[in-house]
Amino acid sequence: MVENLGVRAIEMKDKDGNVVFRAKDGDLVCKGGIFQNVSVSGDVSVGRLRYNVNTVTDGTSVINGSFIRGGGTYVLPHLKDEEFMRIVVFNPIITRSSPPTELKGEEKMDEFMEAGSSFSTNRETTIVVEGWCELIGTNHLGHTIWVYNNVENNQN
Repeated sequence: MVENLGVRAIEMKDKDGNVVFRAKDGDLVCKGGIFQNVSVSGDVSVGRLRYNVNTVTDGTSVINGSFIRGGGTYVLPHLKDEEFMRIVVFNPIITRSSPPTELKGEEKMDEFMEAGSSFSTNRETTIVVEGWCELIGTNHLGHTIWVYNNVENNQN
């Protein structure tokens, strides 16, 4: 429809006349905005990436971010075939009474496996994190396996 109207570009400006949105010749320039449920094919170059910290800590709702900070119980999502997800957990131990971070899967068959362990060994359905932990999840035979690595600084 737009082509029939002879439009070659779409441009939006702010009150000062600065271009804040432009769609022209297959390129899109946007100075800010919120995009929801976006799929990207091809490469993505990022100058700086800022994560929103997870806000769901009730132990029954699936997390709504890729970065978890602080103690509480968090449910990691069940993943579909051919889907991967990376989660970073940061739970600094401030005092001996700092609460741990407990992670569990969304479905009963979802499991956790420590990095470097054998794929055929027993896996856990819940893990507790104190400090810094990174996880990679993928679907395998209908259930999600979260491979985790506790990051240590190796300082005495």
